[in-house]
Amino acid sequence: MTSHVLAARRPEIHIPADKRAAKLVVRHVSKSFGGNSEPVHALDDVSIEVYAGEFVAIIGPSGGGKSTLLNVLSGLDEPDHGTVSLGGTDVTGQVGLLGYMPQKDLLMPWRNVLDNTILGLELDGMSKKMARVEALSWFPRFGLEGFEHRYPAALSGGMRQRAALLRTFLSGRDVLLLDEPFGALDAMTRAGMQEWLLSIRQSFSRTVVLVTHDVDEALYLADRVYVMSARPGKIHAEIDVLFDRRGSYGETVTSENFVRLKRSVLAALHGIGEFE
Repeated sequence: MTSHVLAARRPEIHIPADKRAAKLVVRHVSKSFGGNSEPVHALDDVSIEVYAGEFVAIIGPSGGGKSTLLNVLSGLDEPDHGTVSLGGTDVTGQVGLLGYMPQKDLLMPWRNVLDNTILGLELDGMSKKMARVEALSWFPRFGLEGFEHRYPAALSGGMRQRAALLRTFLSGRDVLLLDEPFGALDAMTRAGMQEWLLSIRQSFSRTVVLVTHDVDEALYLADRVYVMSARPGKIHAEIDVLFDRRGSYGETVTSENFVRLKRSVLAALHGIGEFE
């Protein structure tokens, strides 16, 4: 049974759920791999809703199907059962409707930073000249100004992730899927990237679904957190987030409300197996 820990959101972003339109809806999704002989059950009857403009995090044990769920959302994998709806339309198995940033940045080593960020725009038919103009207007906000002509090999891990995130953002899709975007970074760089991402959320005006192993990251960035069980992945808990994010990263993650919510997430995780 799914548990639900309820807390009112910050007044400036709170819109009652019954007055919002669900942007992305997953209903009773199950997914297995390996055929009929020895199937691996990755997802079992997963249902979630993500509202327009919301930032939702999905957290759970390693191997619990979180990345598989993103692949189903993106259309890269088709579920055995269940549906995915976008804006009220069934889009199950349709590719290219959501922006997707995988765990690895997948920057092309022969393209400089600018030309890596415009790849999606080019694939959508925009001329390289116009795509570069569009991308360059976002470089200062993404902390990439001055790195336009650098190549991926010359970038730090944090800068590579900024470039990959900008490429995903420039896809123009209303919903962005982020699969552990900062998982490969050291703790200090990761905290800085989380603080930066929070600071530019208002620029996004997008709906975001984040998969992460990091409890602090999930709570720091998200409006709501879904906790998944070990394989086969099920939704074990849903936690609404409440705390004041106006302070520094350090002040936020040590605040009373943050620590209380972290206890709720850890309590939910404690009963569902080993957690990375």
